[in-house]
Amino acid sequence: MIANKIFTLKTISEINIGDIVLHPIYRVDRVLLSEKYKKLNKHYIEKIKQQLPVRFWVLVAEDEKSFNEFIKNEEYKKREFLEELLKIVNQYGEIMSNPLYIDDFKENEVMVELINGQIVSSCKNGEENYFKNALLKIPSFSSFEKYLDTSQTDLRASIVKNEIFEKLYNNEDLKKPFMKLRMADSSLFTNIVNSTSFALLIGLCLELSNDQLINLAIVSLFEYVGTSSFLKPEINHNIFQMNEEDEDYKKQIELFLKTALKIESLRQENIIQAMIDRHENFDGSGFPNGKKGKEISLFSRIISICHDYEKLVSGYSGEALIPMQALVKIWEDSGEKYDPDIVKMLFYRTNIFKVGRKFVTKDGGIGTIVGFEDFVNAPAYPIVKIDK
Repeated sequence: MIANKIFTLKTISEINIGDIVLHPIYRVDRVLLSEKYKKLNKHYIEKIKQQLPVRFWVLVAEDEKSFNEFIKNEEYKKREFLEELLKIVNQYGEIMSNPLYIDDFKENEVMVELINGQIVSSCKNGEENYFKNALLKIPSFSSFEKYLDTSQTDLRASIVKNEIFEKLYNNEDLKKPFMKLRMADSSLFTNIVNSTSFALLIGLCLELSNDQLINLAIVSLFEYVGTSSFLKPEINHNIFQMNEEDEDYKKQIELFLKTALKIESLRQENIIQAMIDRHENFDGSGFPNGKKGKEISLFSRIISICHDYEKLVSGYSGEALIPMQALVKIWEDSGEKYDPDIVKMLFYRTNIFKVGRKFVTKDGGIGTIVGFEDFVNAPAYPIVKIDK
């Protein structure tokens, strides 16, 4: 532990309930694990320790007085803080094939303050900048195409991201619930964006058109963003566990269909059908109509994989899994819950499970994929070497 009077450099093993993290914390797959200025509770500390080596450094304010001084004095701009932050950035290079940079950790367009012991965010330099950064400052969204085995998708991905932003920002009926959830529940918002980024990655693997990719992103985002208008904050996370008997599930469908009647960009067959089919399983065991196989809309078959991946790594199903474990689980459930052709495409056409890929083990060590016994038939079961 290294401390000055305002902020403290701790290892993950040393963080405590009540510490306020002064920078984002990322998973090994470049997905945002904890937003900056998050006051840690027991749940978040457990998630962080499950996903990263406990020897990793984090910068924290140990109490609200120190945090207020940190913001008031703009410590985040000063050399001493930036030098410590650079140490944190560099350590991610040990476990990530696609590295993070210091700009992924620095100050953005959000103004924060403590009100009645709660950290409250607001727009600082205009709603448009805030709205855009809400998406682009999340690495999973800003660079999901880096997980593809080809570099030819960069331009397409950039165009699609910009069109998604424009479509959301210029439509008040889409923007308002999106902004409301971002301000009220940054954790759930991040889960939604992470899941959407994974859907876009799969969409690029499947060579969907730009219009299809934009619609895929809209239905993935709005599926849960729209629920924020009727769900209480403490219920929001339970939307990851819906079944056909849940009143919240029925409200979710009703709200979406009602909104789609008003918004032209939602009033499209592939979006509406995706929402209706969202909880169908490939083997016919899902709901509400027991559809199976290719009877289920393509968007739903994609989003089902992405939704469940985020649910597994975020701990909504119980103990959080490391990304590699979650992907193995998806591979094992293909043909039953998931479309096996899409799952195979995910493994074959991305560099997620490739030789040289580093990963964090369940006990916080670092490993590397060194080969496969049978990549064609068993790409989810690599030969690994534990480095540390």
